[in-house]
Amino acid sequence: MWRAAYKIRDFFFGEISPLPFVWLRLLLSVVLLLQAAELSNYVPSLFGRMGFLQSSVNDFFAEAGGNLNLARVLAQYASQHAGRYGMTDPIFMQGLFFAYVLALGALAVGFYTRAASVSSWLLHFLVFGAGHMSSYGVDRFAQSALFFLVWSPAGASHSWDASRGKSRPQLSPPPALALRGLQFYLCVAYLGAGVAKAMGEQWWNGEAIWRAILLTAGAPYQVLWLAHFSWIARLAAWGTIAIEIGYPLLVWSRRTRGTWVALVVSMHLGIALFLGLTSFAAVMAVLTFCAFGIDERVTARSPVPRFEIAVPGLRSRSSRPALS
Repeated sequence: MWRAAYKIRDFFFGEISPLPFVWLRLLLSVVLLLQAAELSNYVPSLFGRMGFLQSSVNDFFAEAGGNLNLARVLAQYASQHAGRYGMTDPIFMQGLFFAYVLALGALAVGFYTRAASVSSWLLHFLVFGAGHMSSYGVDRFAQSALFFLVWSPAGASHSWDASRGKSRPQLSPPPALALRGLQFYLCVAYLGAGVAKAMGEQWWNGEAIWRAILLTAGAPYQVLWLAHFSWIARLAAWGTIAIEIGYPLLVWSRRTRGTWVALVVSMHLGIALFLGLTSFAAVMAVLTFCAFGIDERVTARSPVPRFEIAVPGLRSRSSRPALS
């Protein structure tokens, strides 16, 4: 009984390396900065009140989907007050977007990492949430990833804070708890996606792959030859279902973890190559790689501050790595 209690404590509150979150900070901020560069010329059109879709249309679809578009409400409120000082909505949205880019830059170099994480998370919520119909899965997953960075020791190393001695991870929640939250979040997301696909006939006959490749506007390649090899589409669809449903089952064991991380990253690489969804593929690949692909065990090169948690009935002792 006590051994099980120790294992549970070590799993959620044990000492682990901060490197998974350090690499998540570095890679995610770079991906989001590249996405921001791609969107920079279309900010008012995508997220402004008088863009491609006016605010009333965005709000209608948000309400029809049962979503309270808080970001849109906050952005409109701020924009209206900015208008009192002669700042038009396009200028306001450009300024908000520029502040978001600055926050991501600070996050990338680890400059006041905790404040940069909070700022990036909040500004991402305001900018992308304001354009409900212009955002998709990548923005929601990026929002969640930034949230996990807020309460993780992302600036513990490879950062301006660490080089200046300003990193204070002892004030953070235990790194293991933050990592477990990210890992469980990904497991639920992939399992839900896999089960949803398995319930559709088009994922069993390969039609989903065929339609995705041919009907995606941003697809960089033409694969009409796939019509003569329908079994390839079926295998790709079956493989996608197997990878996503098997994710929460096989990514935890160290014997199968490396293989499953490689399969997931390869799946998203295929999405980037054949569907043109590079930002989505990059964010998802980064999340899986950082959550499960980086060794969390404490070594001489990745020391972490001691974190002790008092559990009634358990002796105080140094924690072991959570997974072995």
